[in-house]
Amino acid sequence: MARASARPGPLRLVVVPLLGLALLGLALLGLALLGLALLGLALTGCGGARETPTAPQSPTPSTPASYASALEEEVNAARRSLDLPPLVHDECAATAALARAAALVGAPELGHAPLQDVIAACARGTRAAENLSRSERSPREVVDAWLASPGHAANIRDPTLTRGAIACVQDGEARGEPRFLCSHVLLSES
Repeated sequence: MARASARPGPLRLVVVPLLGLALLGLALLGLALLGLALLGLALTGCGGARETPTAPQSPTPSTPASYASALEEEVNAARRSLDLPPLVHDECAATAALARAAALVGAPELGHAPLQDVIAACARGTRAAENLSRSERSPREVVDAWLASPGHAANIRDPTLTRGAIACVQDGEARGEPRFLCSHVLLSES
């Protein structure tokens, strides 16, 4: 999560459920496998990203463009469930998001660049915010993780951020699935 006035800095946290002592032998094996699976989702944000496992979703889109589109649909579904209007897709935000995602390919950590260039390019807005993700998980799982992170959720829930776009690029693979690095740029009207 980033806002034009926020300090950039990556933070990754993973929530792992506690298992009963009676199943300690199986729990240690299961915990090791779960830990490996949870490492697949990396988010950055001032509020601390948390991931909780969710039920498997429909197949994950296989191209960056289809993944970005599915993420936008999931963000707008989350906004509607909060009685907020969906974000209006903005081509200026899409161009900025693509450049921001591409700049992070191969980086060991996700970090937010200043948003002043986005505000200058997309002049209608006076505020901008960003959520980042790098994952092979379903778009629904990424949005669930954003909503579990206070900073990312604040961007999605902010009623003054009314326009935006998500762009993704492929950044390697995990367990044979493409890993997408995505930038979600959100803009205000005034």
